[in-house]
Amino acid sequence: MEENIADLFCSLVEIPSPSGSELEVAEYISRYLKKNGIDSYLDNSGAHIRSNSGNLVAEVGGSGPTIMFVAHMDTVETGSVKIRPKIKNGTATSHGNTILGADNKAAVAALVSAIIDLKKDNSHSNIIAVFSAREESGIMGVKYLKLNKKVDYAFIIDGGSPAGTFITRALGQTPFKIIIKGREAHSAVNPEYGRNAIKSAGLIVASQKLGRFQDGSTVNINKIDGGGSTNIIPGQVTILGEVRAFSPEAMKKRFSELEAHSRKACKITGCKFNIIQEKKEGAPPFHIGNNKIAEIAKKATETAGFRFELKSENGTIEANWLKTRIENLIGMSRGGKNPHSKEESIKISEIIDTKKLILSISKLKIK
Repeated sequence: MEENIADLFCSLVEIPSPSGSELEVAEYISRYLKKNGIDSYLDNSGAHIRSNSGNLVAEVGGSGPTIMFVAHMDTVETGSVKIRPKIKNGTATSHGNTILGADNKAAVAALVSAIIDLKKDNSHSNIIAVFSAREESGIMGVKYLKLNKKVDYAFIIDGGSPAGTFITRALGQTPFKIIIKGREAHSAVNPEYGRNAIKSAGLIVASQKLGRFQDGSTVNINKIDGGGSTNIIPGQVTILGEVRAFSPEAMKKRFSELEAHSRKACKITGCKFNIIQEKKEGAPPFHIGNNKIAEIAKKATETAGFRFELKSENGTIEANWLKTRIENLIGMSRGGKNPHSKEESIKISEIIDTKKLILSISKLKIK
């Protein structure tokens, strides 16, 4: 099994699949599954997420509840340099001039191999495997995922912790822009008439705490855009940034603080401001609450012989979008080290452990 899953993993990472260009790897997965008696289809999400591929969906029938596993196909590579994986002493790395792509093709390999095994017997639940697009870009193909049946439980496979680690909450994200309107004036002829929008922006940035708060939420300002000629007092400036939080209440609190700092700054400068929350471009906070899926995850992990652990994710994952549609949902780690870097690596045994856990969840007798 180790040799087969290692070969599959290496074949997957050799196929370029930057966000928005997942079609080639989706077609490879589809052909691989077809050879093993499993049909698959692409949904129409590609048209919504500006990708040449939608989400690839495969189903393996069984009995009992319907369980969905999700593993994203895209990586942070540019696609300009082909990834050349190598395996030494059971650990996969690239040759050092690219990422490896274990994030998240290790999960893809584990899921493909697992459902092929499940196809050979009937002692499992109904299984849906989703190989999703554009996770790394934040656009998230799962937001537009089309399924033929109701999902009872869903496991989102991603993250570098060992198999048996499950993610119970993740930061929601809301991009924002603060539009500051002042009044243009000649800086030498009539500066008294001007209202300097850049000064307002500076006061806001100086007073607003950036980075992580005690409750885990974060505020970031990444761009200030405005101004023109050096002899003109700037009449309009836009501040761009984002707020992330584990709860709607914390998200609201961070925006209330931004509004207070903006109001105080504009009172000093005589400018006006408007804060626009780009909620459609972001994602709601994810939290599993007190549902049954953590119990299922614990029992399946112990059955597979792994250590069970629950954790929070200081980021935004596919579960954030799916939570609005699927009640019983949890994140599931797949192992690996140093993702998104040339030092990225993963032990082949970690991919095998992820597969074992998928099989354990799928075969668990769920009442």
